[in-house]
Amino acid sequence: MANILALEAAVNEHLLLFDTTLLIHEYTRQTNLLRRIPRPQRFTSPLAVWEFVHLQNGQLIAHAERLERRDWMDRQEIRSTWVSVGAQHAFQTLLWHAHHTAGVVDCLLAAESLSRGWPLVTRNLRHFEDIPGMLVVPY
Repeated sequence: MANILALEAAVNEHLLLFDTTLLIHEYTRQTNLLRRIPRPQRFTSPLAVWEFVHLQNGQLIAHAERLERRDWMDRQEIRSTWVSVGAQHAFQTLLWHAHHTAGVVDCLLAAESLSRGWPLVTRNLRHFEDIPGMLVVPY
């Protein structure tokens, strides 16, 4: 089972990895969650960024909108960090040994979170709650 952390506890101890849901919700609705997270602790995966610039059917959003989203991420100081070395092993372990039903992007986000020891901030708790050792911050 994943370890569920409160945002305040996670902020005091870790850098944070953002799921696509956080990017979309903050960009479209401004839930003010980012105000509670110091800028130097804001990271996401290139996979989350890929989802952020695609529609649910996989279609790429318009170029102007992609640029707006990139500029928004820059203003918010959300940095995309490339896949870590240990994520490959964690990903393979999740694929072959876990019983969860998360999609490939969620599986790769989980592997990155496990590899780095960074909590994943997500609204999709059910995608990650059955992953042993994973740190999850629901919002």
